[in-house]
Amino acid sequence: MEITLGLVAALAWGVGDFLARETGRRLGPFRAMLGTNLVGGLALTAWLLPAGDLDPARLVSAAGVTAAAGTAVMLGAGLLFYRALIVGHLALVAPIGASFAAVPVALALLTGDRPAPVQLAGIAVTFAGVVLAATVPGPGLSQLRAPWRAPGVVEAVGAAVLSGLGFWVLSRSTPDLGGPVMLWLARLTIIAYLLLLAAPLRQPVAIPAGAHWWWLAPVGLLDTLATGAYTVGLAGPAPSVVAILGSLFSAVTVLLAYVVLRERLARWQWAGVAVILVGVALVSWRS
Repeated sequence: MEITLGLVAALAWGVGDFLARETGRRLGPFRAMLGTNLVGGLALTAWLLPAGDLDPARLVSAAGVTAAAGTAVMLGAGLLFYRALIVGHLALVAPIGASFAAVPVALALLTGDRPAPVQLAGIAVTFAGVVLAATVPGPGLSQLRAPWRAPGVVEAVGAAVLSGLGFWVLSRSTPDLGGPVMLWLARLTIIAYLLLLAAPLRQPVAIPAGAHWWWLAPVGLLDTLATGAYTVGLAGPAPSVVAILGSLFSAVTVLLAYVVLRERLARWQWAGVAVILVGVALVSWRS
């Protein structure tokens, strides 16, 4: 199950991030994040409300407060990553964003998660493949003599650190709230935070025009699916497996850029894809 959750998160995030770049450019990070979370919140409400799962008492519990705290961290991560996608080179900021997996992996290992040796090797191989496949610079980026000073790098590093920490905090509340309810609460909390911050930050909150929703809707639904799968997986028995497989999303984004935008893939990028497949096989191994 952990393998399935990690791969679902990778695919949904990879496609969502590919679409989010255009969404952020059209609306700006603030309105794009508000719109995508509104889509996700409405979808979850339509799913949970008929089942009677939205018990107000659960939302004001200790787990609900923990989820709200984790959501505040995720809000900062989301705004930073949108900014990185808009101003930075995709080949550079996507793998940096994927490195958020290192944070929950480190925390999981510190708190007793011990994958089998072959799975631990698979985690390392998969992560190396992600880096190899996603960090090859494009023509413009190759001209930069100091990539760490390139546009979007600082934002992507900040997003990675905050994402890893935020997911870890959210996973602590998942067993008590349940994955869908926790995710619903996170979406509504982010919307509330954004509305409260709009005036101090002088950000517009006007409803986007109809054409923009063709971009907002799929990004919001895909991000909700990925976040749900990833967070539920982190609360399971093998969070490090889910964390590393979820980081495959940057490779998915690179492949989409190749297929849709006709961007060329270097030989070592294809080698990275092959390394990723080997790593997934090792992570999937059951002794």
